[in-house]
Amino acid sequence: MQGYSRIFGCLVLVYLLASTSARPQEQMDSIILSVSPKTVRWADVYKGAGSRLADPYFHVRVFEKDKGTPPWAFRERAPHLVVTPEALAASRTKQHAKIYAYKDVEFRIAYRHWLEDPTVRARTPVCITDILSCLRR
Repeated sequence: MQGYSRIFGCLVLVYLLASTSARPQEQMDSIILSVSPKTVRWADVYKGAGSRLADPYFHVRVFEKDKGTPPWAFRERAPHLVVTPEALAASRTKQHAKIYAYKDVEFRIAYRHWLEDPTVRARTPVCITDILSCLRR
């Protein structure tokens, strides 16, 4: 029995090392974009740490959720949006609302494509105004 726990411990360690080295993006913050009587919009903000690309941008996922609905009843408005620091600052509101954290597998896939493929970076627009305005375009 002790051999199995040692093997399991080694597998967990290998998984943790592999998952942390494969994550060039780490979530920094969640910011509220807008709050109305019915809907909350927010963005999860990511910034690369130690990536191969000198990345001056923030990368965000944008969510929308109707108030009073269960946590799983949300809409992902943008799985990956590239944002300038100025646009991120212009997007932040002082309003408060309850928000939720969701798995970011789709975001990490989209970011990895953006990071590794110059053609994807070239075709991806960069938000320079504010996040909600960029989503409307």
